[in-house]
Amino acid sequence: MCGGVFITRYEDISWDLANRSDMWRYSKLLPLPRTNFVSLGEGSTPLIRANNLARFLGLREILIKDETRNPTGSFVDRGVSVVVSNIKRGQEVVCPTRGDTGASLAVYAAKASIRAKIYVPQDVDMGKLYIMLLAGAEVRVVPNFLSALYLAEVESREAKIFMETSPLYIEGIKTITYEIVEQLELSTPDAILVPVGSGALIFALWKGFKELRDLGIVDETPKLIGVQVRGADHVVRLFLRSPLAGPSKGTMARDIELFIPELAEIAIQAIRNSSGTMISVDEKKIPEYTKILAQTEGIIAEPSAILPIIAIKELLEKSELSPDMRIVAVVTGSGLRTPNILRGILPIESLLRRVIGEPHTSRLMRIGETKIQILKILGQKPQHGYGIRKELLKQYNKRLSMPTIYQHLKELESMGLVNRIEKKGKKRKVIYILTKKGIELINQAHIS
Repeated sequence: MCGGVFITRYEDISWDLANRSDMWRYSKLLPLPRTNFVSLGEGSTPLIRANNLARFLGLREILIKDETRNPTGSFVDRGVSVVVSNIKRGQEVVCPTRGDTGASLAVYAAKASIRAKIYVPQDVDMGKLYIMLLAGAEVRVVPNFLSALYLAEVESREAKIFMETSPLYIEGIKTITYEIVEQLELSTPDAILVPVGSGALIFALWKGFKELRDLGIVDETPKLIGVQVRGADHVVRLFLRSPLAGPSKGTMARDIELFIPELAEIAIQAIRNSSGTMISVDEKKIPEYTKILAQTEGIIAEPSAILPIIAIKELLEKSELSPDMRIVAVVTGSGLRTPNILRGILPIESLLRRVIGEPHTSRLMRIGETKIQILKILGQKPQHGYGIRKELLKQYNKRLSMPTIYQHLKELESMGLVNRIEKKGKKRKVIYILTKKGIELINQAHIS
């Protein structure tokens, strides 16, 4: 046991790699499953030389360990594969989750014919929730993660509980270390940056390097650097020995909100043992750097996964990293599972502004039925808000509230399709008219 967390230790391990293309090629360094491996092809993710991003950041070399390539788009698939491989068939497993572990458990449980019951907070990412439901898990939505944790622990009296403190889970995710070393031809980078939520990942990386040192495969451990969001950074504050500033604030990088003191303790110890550090970054930079990574390297990262890229820039500016270092950033999860977050980063209105100038009717029609109907009404003659409401009911049998109509009009204005004209008098009156773009749109789509 280490810091209140059970840690797997081996009397006999070897760098004898199996002839497999997935994570289980390292089976001689993993706990033996009770049955055959439950695998969906997790692991063997690429280590990408991100030359475009390196130029942007001012680095000689940056390598991205792209964990978005895993079956459910997250590094957690590695750990869940080991956990599920060691569960008896027909047993039920219960899991409290912020999203990632629940989505992964659902699909691996389905593969292994194991019943999964998953507790999620109300603000769970919808893409991850859909994965759980589609894979047939029993999902319970509760007010917050603490409620999920409590209810799962109650259920654990009759079912097996899965949490990130599981030693089997840690064993699975440590294989990221093995792959990095193998992909670098049995050498190590100067530094590895990862987002930190519970702390399981950064501890697992350190454990992997320790085992490789013990085997004589490598001589040293790179600096391990953990990244959190300012205001949701309990682990960083503990590392810096700063007072905790009350409850963690909510952040779009939801995966890092998970604070497990036992894991935080061993994560901090691992970082110190590697001569690494921790840093908190500004959440406001997440949208900017998400777009930078997508537009330089074609990788769509979820908010927590982009934190290492933000941190590299800041650490270079502070001279805590140098431009000639070989740096690895672990991009832990895919943004394709968080469409609600992506929409906030790049609003649909911005996308539509690009589309409006194109002549393809099918694309133009994606503007939405109600907005098209409003444009048709304004194409007949300018109207005030109540006039539009009346015509929607009359022409389309659609009854909408005035706040809803004004919201549609506001969005149409932001797209450059509608203008407002204020008529002054005893009573202020606002009339809405089509812009030139609005007229072109309804003409191109043949809806006038």
